[in-house]
Amino acid sequence: MIMKPRTLKILMMLIDNANQKAISLRDLTNMFHVSERTIASDIKEIKSWLCELDAVTIQNKPGAGFMISGVPENLLLIKNKLKAATSPLSAMTRRQQIKLALLMNHRRISINQLADKYHVSRSSIARDLDIIKHDLVQQHLIMKSDYQGTYIAGNEVLIRKALRQIIKDYQPLDQQQCFLKNRLKTRLTATTYLRLQALFGSEKIFKTEQVLSRFEKTTDFHFNDANYANVMTHILIVIARNAQFRHVQFCPDLLSQPHSRLAILYTLLDEQFPHTFGQDDLKYLNQHLVMSGIQSSISPDSLVNFLNRFDNGADKFAQKLTAKVSAILRIDLTQDQELYLNLRSHCYAMFERLKNHQSLTNPLLDEIKENFSSLFGIVLLAVAELLDQGGQNHSSKLVSEAEIGYLTIHFQGSLENNVKIKRVIIVCPEGVGFSRLIQNRISSALPLIKVVDTVPYKDITNYDLSRIDFIVSTLQFDSAVPVIQVSNFLDSYDIGRINTYIIHHPQLINKNQLGPFIKKTCLFPHQIFKTRREILDFLTHQLLAQNLVRSGFEKSVFNREMIMPTEIGKGVAIPHGASNLVLDPTICVMTLKQPIQWQKNWVDCIFLLAVKFDNSVKNKTAINSLYYLINSEVMVLQLHQAQTAEDMYNCLSVETIN
Repeated sequence: MIMKPRTLKILMMLIDNANQKAISLRDLTNMFHVSERTIASDIKEIKSWLCELDAVTIQNKPGAGFMISGVPENLLLIKNKLKAATSPLSAMTRRQQIKLALLMNHRRISINQLADKYHVSRSSIARDLDIIKHDLVQQHLIMKSDYQGTYIAGNEVLIRKALRQIIKDYQPLDQQQCFLKNRLKTRLTATTYLRLQALFGSEKIFKTEQVLSRFEKTTDFHFNDANYANVMTHILIVIARNAQFRHVQFCPDLLSQPHSRLAILYTLLDEQFPHTFGQDDLKYLNQHLVMSGIQSSISPDSLVNFLNRFDNGADKFAQKLTAKVSAILRIDLTQDQELYLNLRSHCYAMFERLKNHQSLTNPLLDEIKENFSSLFGIVLLAVAELLDQGGQNHSSKLVSEAEIGYLTIHFQGSLENNVKIKRVIIVCPEGVGFSRLIQNRISSALPLIKVVDTVPYKDITNYDLSRIDFIVSTLQFDSAVPVIQVSNFLDSYDIGRINTYIIHHPQLINKNQLGPFIKKTCLFPHQIFKTRREILDFLTHQLLAQNLVRSGFEKSVFNREMIMPTEIGKGVAIPHGASNLVLDPTICVMTLKQPIQWQKNWVDCIFLLAVKFDNSVKNKTAINSLYYLINSEVMVLQLHQAQTAEDMYNCLSVETIN
């Protein structure tokens, strides 16, 4: 609802005096120089607006006047929303809010309403809608307009998927940070809580968390944190989308067992939000109950029986994925039964999500890509190739980077379990204080390391290194064992590098196997491009012009970009196309003078892979070398410093990767 400036001022005054002081009708008429009838109309409009919100009411106290009552948290939320509505927003923030409003509501919104709400011209709103329309096409949704306004048409499943994505990226107002001091007890992270609170209000969050808490106690079922946030978000979206209709189409099959988890959850939800959840909503919730917390809820034997009974291809996929990743890493993980069970249960859930066009979030994704970027890339390539070989239809390949991140963590855990403890010493010329700080952080963050000693730099030449695997030091120096240089405070970047070294560096050096895949005509240092499309157009054209790939390779690269992530962290992207269109296996390498936004993150180093991901030793060892190269900050730095294709070729052709 768009308020008149006078009505808005009256509402702000009432909120400022909420729960404390009433404002008389006479005071309001004198203040705004209007009639009592006009003020009464304003109050009626305010009441209508407030009725859409929870736990906030306006009262007419006899002999005193009008006063708003409500909990401070909700009143502050309303005040901040009103301030946001009257403050200038960036075009990007405005478009995000318009898109969110269109997705959240079934009703039409006119250009005039939006122009009034955001205090911009109709032409600005028209431009916003054109951009939003283009974005929605990528999500298989259509924006339509008629004489009543603009609305979104499309499959309800896809609309809710788009809503989950925009909610994940939604940035609440800075003023809402103060809610953290008084927010209700919650299992949600602070960021997720603020995001959902800004969109749905704390009352609905509180009620939903009560439902989920009662459900877990009643059924002895436990959601993990990521799935808990996903279920919360889905329930809140259902409430927002269905609130205008209040209809339920029961699903007899899903509710046929009154004591099933789904029936219990539905009963609890219906008590709090009557006549809100329909048949499709129950199907989605049922998928979550099948997929969430499955490993923590049942024994390994029961889990295996369940997976055998309902196998959807996850068994073979987990085995093949483990074999591929093991071959590339040259570390045999195929005998790790815990890894196999973890992968199989996750892949079972992943295939169910893909089949039902569902998505999940991964709150640790950025950290995974930062600390394990090369392993993330290896898992990504292996999954992509297995999906291509499996012959699944296009929709089944929409594997998100959140899924890849979870698979990466399973492999990282297995690698850590299969690596022996390393004995290290710390060398820190800055003094005992810094040495102890580094030692304490290693002890808490790196369980695969045993710190044997802290040694002053002046004594290192006489120290017995015969039983030491490597040295952690704040300076670089020559030594009989490898030295890993770190910062004085051993930050997360240092921990990631040490962890990578322990697990993925079984030898002191790795023989470089990239040679046969590197061609000087496919190396492009210090380029200037503005978009991912421009870069991929350029690189695929080079491959086609040199007869290294067949026609259609370019299209396969762009298809892969649409269905799977190719940015792997640390400023690196590894786009790749279909193996069957490769004539001469080649890796194109490009560095950029200025980083560009690839998908969600910034990238300045691109490896375009035109490689056959078959079982040949040649291809596996090449990918293995690329893996170590991306992990080597020395090699990546040298690539960025290369001024010519010749310089880049010399960097990529070194005999060993350190």
